[in-house]
Amino acid sequence: MNGKKWNSLSEATQQWLTAELKENYEDPVWESAVDETREGIACLTGNGDCSRGDPGDMVLVKATDQDFTETSRHLQESLLPNWAQRVDQEWVDRWNETIGAVTGLKASK
Repeated sequence: MNGKKWNSLSEATQQWLTAELKENYEDPVWESAVDETREGIACLTGNGDCSRGDPGDMVLVKATDQDFTETSRHLQESLLPNWAQRVDQEWVDRWNETIGAVTGLKASK
């Protein structure tokens, strides 16, 4: 929905629509993602219920703080700058206002 259309809606309608989307779309999608990730791990490792075929025997290795630090470093130093050079400034701004605001990983051209 473009900004003009959204702004043409009353505040009550905007609030209702935002709540409806969160309750009937956003929350169920996140719940489904968590459930599917849990079952995916169970299917790959054989630890837990797997309704999608024969379970595997992989070993789950949990990410360390160093893994997260290195991932963030690579994103900030390489991936985000390369991506920012390929997209319009609008998309860089969107990243920074949303994901960048949550993660602290900022993109710039």
